[in-house]
Amino acid sequence: LSSTMGYFTPSLENYDSIQQTRTSPMKDLIRQHGPLVWKTYWGVYFGTLGAVFLGTQSGLLDPVRFLHRKEASSAISTMNLVTNFFQSHTWLSPYSAWIQSSPWLANFIVAWLVAEACEPLRIGITSVLVPILSKSQLEDKLSST
Repeated sequence: LSSTMGYFTPSLENYDSIQQTRTSPMKDLIRQHGPLVWKTYWGVYFGTLGAVFLGTQSGLLDPVRFLHRKEASSAISTMNLVTNFFQSHTWLSPYSAWIQSSPWLANFIVAWLVAEACEPLRIGITSVLVPILSKSQLEDKLSST
């Protein structure tokens, strides 16, 4: 950093070296373990999406009760909740008919939103699982030779 008139301004002399040394932990994981990172990440993603979808589809997870704690009644369903949301937004309102004709679609939308909200958790799970899986694969290769 250089000082100009009492203010600190970054110098561009070492900018490239600073940028090259700063990498994210996920990039380091990808460099070290390769395709295993992506396979693990997508496995965790689809596992999360599938579990939440099956939970809402079967009734074990009730997003209506979670979102409307005191107002939850048996008359309000996930389909009604998502359809009302779509109808209240002009750019989504044409799609509300699809949801009414296919109630499972409302559960899938809720599951997708929950899966997207869990992104930091999925990255954390992936970063913990990848070294374990990599070590397991290495041990399997060594024991088979």
